[in-house]
Amino acid sequence: MGATMPNKTNHELLVEAGLAYKWRLHRGGPGVLALQTGKSHPFLESMCLRHAVYQAKHKTQGHQLWDDRKEEIMASLPQGFSCEENAAESWPENNRVEAATEMFSSWEHSPGHWAMCNHRCVYFGINMAKSNVNGIWYAAMLVAWKG
Repeated sequence: MGATMPNKTNHELLVEAGLAYKWRLHRGGPGVLALQTGKSHPFLESMCLRHAVYQAKHKTQGHQLWDDRKEEIMASLPQGFSCEENAAESWPENNRVEAATEMFSSWEHSPGHWAMCNHRCVYFGINMAKSNVNGIWYAAMLVAWKG
């Protein structure tokens, strides 16, 4: 825990962790496909940060208020796009770097969440925030594709 933290944003840490993630459950392979095929979208990133902060404030991981967020997201994307969300939380003892990797580990253990991480996409957003109360990191990932 005494190691120096990288001077990167939470978004950058998550992208880096996702591109390097060595997954093993579903056919095994390096890196998260959505992060390899998509482009970071500033609005999706801001929506992920907003939801991560919401989860951290309420100390609960989940898809709270997803219908409202999805409506706002769909209005900002070009016509004909679809979008889905993943949410996750770290272990309390995780630092920022460990938390970034832990998000992908938690998604890997759910076939539906992992399928979204590995969906070829056009745009993605990903971000995380730490709760001031319980010390847990909360993350959200959005993936948008045409069709």
